[in-house]
Amino acid sequence: MKQRWIVIPIVLAVAACGPTPQDISTQTAVAQTAIAAAWTVTPSPTATASSTATPTPTNTASPTATDTATPEATDTPASSPTPSETPTSTYTPAPPPTLTFTPAPTQAAPAFASSPIHAWDRNDFAHEVTEVGNTIENYLSFYRDRVVRNNQQGWCTSVWDFHRELQSVRAAYGSDVPADWYALYREYRNLIHTADQVNQIVYTNCPNIQASIYKEGAEERIAQLEGIVAQIRSLSGKVAAMP
Repeated sequence: MKQRWIVIPIVLAVAACGPTPQDISTQTAVAQTAIAAAWTVTPSPTATASSTATPTPTNTASPTATDTATPEATDTPASSPTPSETPTSTYTPAPPPTLTFTPAPTQAAPAFASSPIHAWDRNDFAHEVTEVGNTIENYLSFYRDRVVRNNQQGWCTSVWDFHRELQSVRAAYGSDVPADWYALYREYRNLIHTADQVNQIVYTNCPNIQASIYKEGAEERIAQLEGIVAQIRSLSGKVAAMP
């Protein structure tokens, strides 16, 4: 706001005889009052706020709520727990050892140190089987029928010959026996050794040609020799049937 300056001219009346001190005092007071009034700030008129019409709210009818059917809750099956991944092992087990079939070793056919060794021949083998059967059967007749049952004098030479026949005459065979014949060959050799063992006590008790033939336990010994003869005859039939 700009201040307005009001200049009031002071008219000094000059009297012929000049102003009195009272006049000077009055004039001075008027002048100061006018000056003070001139310096007084005139306030600006206060603005009157114009009244603005406030709109009256109109009640708007709310739409009637429509009942909406609430769908029934659907049971959600509990989710199966996700199996945790099984860690893959990096360990590779060693393969099992390879089993190798090892056939049981074939039982070797027995032979005496004095047994003659023949080269394998099926006809020779068949002949040996027949001959050992004849040898045992002939000795059985001598021992059973002459010495034991008829109580006749026997000679130890017959006992010695039988022992020699079994140990030093009847043939043995080597590694050239065919596999399909070996079981028969082993049976042949076992029967020879069994017959020799059965008669061993008789041979031991025959020190000289004039000695009496040993008879103790003769019946059992005779039965054993008869069984051996029967087995050898059966073996001869199996050998003849071989292709």
